[in-house]
Amino acid sequence: MPPVKRALAVGAGLVALCAALDDGLARTPPMGWRSWNCYGGDVADGVIRDTADALALKRPSPWGGENVSLIDLGFARLGVDDGWEACGTGWDDSFHAADGTPLVNESRFPDLADLVAYGNGRGLDVDWYQINCICLDAYDLRANQSWAALAYAADVDQLYDNGFAGVKLDNCKRRCGRPPRRASRGALARRAPRREHTPQAATTTARALRRA
Repeated sequence: MPPVKRALAVGAGLVALCAALDDGLARTPPMGWRSWNCYGGDVADGVIRDTADALALKRPSPWGGENVSLIDLGFARLGVDDGWEACGTGWDDSFHAADGTPLVNESRFPDLADLVAYGNGRGLDVDWYQINCICLDAYDLRANQSWAALAYAADVDQLYDNGFAGVKLDNCKRRCGRPPRRASRGALARRAPRREHTPQAATTTARALRRA
């Protein structure tokens, strides 16, 4: 058998052996809208609500028949990206409080749970953004492991408490933000392992603290 036909036959056999989990999840990539490419860090509650309305708006279908919205076509996720945090208002000029709570710029986002409920009411899953770039505090978190554990757990709690359906985790690190100004002082001199920045570590930390 020629090599090309042999390769096709093997491929067809492998496809026949594959079985997908038929639970209705992830049948398409995540489809929707996220604020960064349109607004960068200049984002606020009103922009997100206006976008929710636009995604839900019924328009004439190019195929005829009933009017359809972008949600009807599968674009049913609405993502808040960077720009929500209250930069420099937390511990060590970060946007996390001493107890780890992520600090929201309430002049831009006065009520996250209400914003999520608004999007849900339009038929959208509302997504969030963490490990932020605009006012990066990853250096400070890496330099203080105990505070980092509180902050990562509180980040997870923020998602659950406000009803977000998903989260985008960024990874700016050395590409932006400020260097560790206090890295030579006491406990801050001890840098946290790189693995503490993974979403798996954040989830594990949150679960462990809840069990404690």
